Amino acid sequence: MAEAAYSEEFEREFYKLYEKLKRQRFEPALATLSHNLRTLLDARFGASRRLRLRVETGRIQTANRLLLKAQLPKYRSEIASPCDVFRKVTDIVGTRVTCNTVKDAYAVADEIKLVMNNGQPDRTLVKPCEEFEDDYIRQPKDSGYRALSLLVGVPVAIGNHTEPVTSEIQIRTLLQHAWGELTHEDTYKPEMKTPPLIVILSKRLANTLAVLDEIAQDIRDELDKLESEQGAPVGGLEPTADTELIAAAPQNGTDVEVQHTPTLPVDPAVQATQDPIQTNASLSPETLRTAFRAAIGRDPQLDEKQTSELVQCLADAGVLGGAEIENALHLMSERMTSLKAEYSGSVSLTDYGRLKYSASFLHDPDGTLATIGRVLRRSARMRKQKEEFESAFVTGKEALGTVVHVASDYALVQLPEGVTGIIHVTAIKKNPTDFLDVHELMTEGQTVRVRIVKSDSDSRRIELSLVHQ
Repeated sequence: MAEAAYSEEFEREFYKLYEKLKRQRFEPALATLSHNLRTLLDARFGASRRLRLRVETGRIQTANRLLLKAQLPKYRSEIASPCDVFRKVTDIVGTRVTCNTVKDAYAVADEIKLVMNNGQPDRTLVKPCEEFEDDYIRQPKDSGYRALSLLVGVPVAIGNHTEPVTSEIQIRTLLQHAWGELTHEDTYKPEMKTPPLIVILSKRLANTLAVLDEIAQDIRDELDKLESEQGAPVGGLEPTADTELIAAAPQNGTDVEVQHTPTLPVDPAVQATQDPIQTNASLSPETLRTAFRAAIGRDPQLDEKQTSELVQCLADAGVLGGAEIENALHLMSERMTSLKAEYSGSVSLTDYGRLKYSASFLHDPDGTLATIGRVLRRSARMRKQKEEFESAFVTGKEALGTVVHVASDYALVQLPEGVTGIIHVTAIKKNPTDFLDVHELMTEGQTVRVRIVKSDSDSRRIELSLVHQ
């Protein structure tokens, strides 16, 4: 129960100050917070995963609600003047991100914290204090409330300088959001004492939905695993191959891999006096080079870091000297004839990859070849997908698409190929300083003509512009 109300004079000054600060600080802070948060999520998450993250409109606490909150015991003893209300209550400005799963919620929080802690003076969100995070997912409130709560500083221009306005970002899953709506968590009145039965039932509901959240996460994990195995993009991001092991196959059909790393220089004095490979020779960069030259007919293309790693890897595998390496390379090359034929013109092992796999080939040739086959298949599939993506989404291409999601400063449009692209408000506005809400131009389900302005095959991100007819 709140303590006695403030004096009439206190309230008059408070309401006057509230209206002033609302115009000068809170409204600009909310607009900036929403814009910066959406821009951050657009940049850090691929289109398909971005669909699972929703930034709400946000709110500024009303004067009456704020005054009632200021009367709670946790604030009352620290508030002596109307100005203290705005210094002590930290969630006057707030917005919410609802996510499909718990992992999505933590991923969003991590990206926000990364921006807050990057140490750059021009960053869009700053850390307002040391205690800026509450994790009510791992440690729910007694009521059953679950969410992540972050306090952030939002830079706002005040006169001729910029000041951070402390704001709250609440991050929770759709099921946690449903609990808040069903139990009126968001419309809780500070002066009202909640009946015991409602407290018990609300907590039961929260615990039940938490179990469903776990099931939803299990489903998402299995889908991600399935998509990863099939080579499909996961969360809008395409998995990348180990570029040290795999390279594009040469166009002339020769056995030389395309790899843009410098060949280690050979000391002429060492080369002139070099002895034939001995079985008991100690491993060294020169041993690797000599063994590779004897088996393949040329020097390996390796940098110093790769060479050092391979020497250690081969030593750990129990390889005694160059003779074993040469023998492994010979046998592996013979056994890989069918794989080379299958993936000719697509992908192949780099010199680093050959030497890396030779360490295990002598001990388990069948298992090593099976691993190489899986890596080549995955890499060839990903290369093909990359080429298909680049040919399908060429800059300047126009198409009819369906609007699947609309926010104030962007819209997601599904193209005929089933891939989703993003139209940011900056691609629509004629004047960068103009205010424009994308809702004024597009609605979900609407068919629009768009033009591709940029596509990134690695992240599978497509940026679009609206073609006005």
